[in-house]
Amino acid sequence: GGAGRPAAASNGADAGAKPGPAAKPEPTTVGAPSGEEAHIAAVRREMLDAMSAPEGVRKAILRDLQRKWHPDKNPDEDKAIATAVFQYISTNSHWFLAAAANSNNKA
Repeated sequence: GGAGRPAAASNGADAGAKPGPAAKPEPTTVGAPSGEEAHIAAVRREMLDAMSAPEGVRKAILRDLQRKWHPDKNPDEDKAIATAVFQYISTNSHWFLAAAANSNNKA
């Protein structure tokens, strides 16, 4: 019989025995989506809060955010988060800078 064979059927069973895959990652976990989401939410809030500021001020804020979150300006262990946040800033800069055209219309 198969008595000398390793139990190949249990290769995925151990993973299911651990408590929930939705367990919160530790704060030190690098590259965790929740870390990216938290930083993106903070950046989004900062952009929304500045929507009524003059265009020159918004441009300065945008430059500061881009400089702060540029992947080349962040350590290797933070590159994944920095890249995600930088991409968010770049993707959303058009509405941030166009706020003057919309008067004080917050999204």
